[in-house]
Amino acid sequence: MNIPINIFIFFMPLIIMSTSQVEGVYIQNDNSIEIGKNIYSTGIGESDQKVMAIVSGNEMPASMMACANCHGKCGEGITLQGVDIPDIRRNNHIQRYQIDQSAENVDKFVNSKLKRTISMGVNHEGDNMHNMMPRYKMSLSDMNHLLAYLAVLGEDENCTEK
Repeated sequence: MNIPINIFIFFMPLIIMSTSQVEGVYIQNDNSIEIGKNIYSTGIGESDQKVMAIVSGNEMPASMMACANCHGKCGEGITLQGVDIPDIRRNNHIQRYQIDQSAENVDKFVNSKLKRTISMGVNHEGDNMHNMMPRYKMSLSDMNHLLAYLAVLGEDENCTEK
């Protein structure tokens, strides 16, 4: 069965969202957060499927393009080669989307947006992001671990507000 790539790309975030929930709740525990922190910091996941980064059509191990390299240890964002890398801490997402919903709905909404950004390089408005932003390929379990960590990113005692 051949599925046109544009249909596949359109439905992929929906497929990811529907398969990565357990009774509508994203798994978030200390172990999951630690695994997610490792993915964020080193680009190395727990799954047998290696985390890969695609930059300008070139695929490489995500360990060469770990999230923390550009977004900072605490997710505060930096300026790199004249490009402003955004702050990706949870409160900035909530403010950006102007969400006024229950906490469960906020998590679902923000996580669905983050999954699109991480895997497809599409920002919260649906536009393609700068080509410096890698498009990551990882297992669903590694994606969920990363999202669990992103939910608490910046809350570490070693992180300070700007």
